[in-house]
Parts: sequence; structure tokens; C-alpha cells
Amino acid sequence: MSDCSINIDEFIKDLTLLPFPKKAKVDVSLLELAMTHGSYAFDKLLGPLNNNERLEFYGDSVMKLACSKFLYDRFPDKHEGDLSIYRSALVSDMFLVKYADKINLEKYIRISDRIDLKIKRTRDTIKACVFEALLGALFIISGFDYVYKFLKKFFDENIEYVLNNPLKINAKAAFQEFTQGKNKMLPEYVIVNEEGKDHEKVFTVEVKYNGHVVGRGMGKTKKEAEQAAAYVACINYGVVNG
Repeated sequence: MSDCSINIDEFIKDLTLLPFPKKAKVDVSLLELAMTHGSYAFDKLLGPLNNNERLEFYGDSVMKLACSKFLYDRFPDKHEGDLSIYRSALVSDMFLVKYADKINLEKYIRISDRIDLKIKRTRDTIKACVFEALLGALFIISGFDYVYKFLKKFFDENIEYVLNNPLKINAKAAFQEFTQGKNKMLPEYVIVNEEGKDHEKVFTVEVKYNGHVVGRGMGKTKKEAEQAAAYVACINYGVVNG
């Protein structure tokens, strides 16, 4: 991770970005801001807004819009429930980290030495957030068409995995989106069983909605079991086809 200013030509080349349109006004400071973690801004006394959190907020919306367009065009015969499931996966942290690694984004992230990057979960969370911040900056500089072309290659590369691994995608987010649209009630996930030794446990989880058990799933982690239960609930409610 970096502590230096961005050389725009090197930045574009390293991150395999599309060349910016000739009419685009490339604000290098905006790209640097996208790469700036809050911890770095704090250490350097840059002020509370001189980090990438606002751009991350912006980029999250841009990401979802681009993914929605990709899926709407790619699957003209799928209903909105299926599209919601696919989108939840393609914009999840698991995939954001893959996208960030694909372009070696980590090289340019500005972050405090106090952050322990040996912890994979911490490192992955930071990379996912910075990738969204980058999208926010690219959108401001070059607009939606540019960002969509940039993202489409990632979506194309990963959509088959999503289609072939339904229990590994973000069914929890899709089911919650469905329930929120119905009556604003949130699903509740309950561990009903765990068995096996510490290093090889299997968890069983039930998901409750409106006071009823609507799905049950198993997994090697609590999160995996919750996703499995959520996917069953999505099938039961017709959010996605089984």
C-alpha cells in the first residue's frame, strides 16, 4: 500500500483502466482521495472529510446501477427476484475484493501503519471499500458509460460462477430486500444445531419471518449456514426459482 502521490498515466496503466475520454477533466486529487483510508487521514491530520468514505458511499450506488443494467440486458427473461439475487452476489464484498485484486488496487491504497493488514478480513474489507470509492471518483470524472464499460468485464467474468453456485451468493441480502418491500420486517436467523469438532463444525440455521420458520440451511460456518437458509426462504417465497 502506498504513501505517494498518483502518477495518472501509471495509475491508469496499473489498474487496467480504460483511457479517460478526452473531454474528461481528470482530477488527480479526487483519485488520491479515493485511495485514502480514514486512518491515514487521521494520522496526517487531513481533517474528517479528507478520506474516501463519501466517495465509497457514491460508488456503492454507481456499482448497483451498473450491475442492474448488466443483469437487465443479460437476462431479458428473468424476473426481478432472480436479478436481485444475482446483483446481491456481484456487488458483495467477496466479489469486490476479487475485482480489486484483479487490478492490483492494493498498491495505491494510503493507510495508517497502525492497521494490521496481516488479518485477511481487515485487508479484504479495506480493498472492497476502496474499490467502491474508486468507482465514485471515476463516475465524477468520466460519467456512467465509462464506469459501466470498466465494470462490465468483471461482471462478464463472474456471472457464470454466480449462476452455478447459488448457495454461495448473497441470498441473505436478497431475502431481506424482499421482506423489507413487503412489510419492513427483518428476517431472524437462529442457530438450532452445531455438531462436530471445533475445526470441523457443521452449523444448522433456521430463518424466521413473520413468526414462522421459512427456511433451514447447513454450513461449515454460521454465515454459510445463514446463506443456505436464506436461499431456501427465497425459493419458498418465489424470490428466486429453485
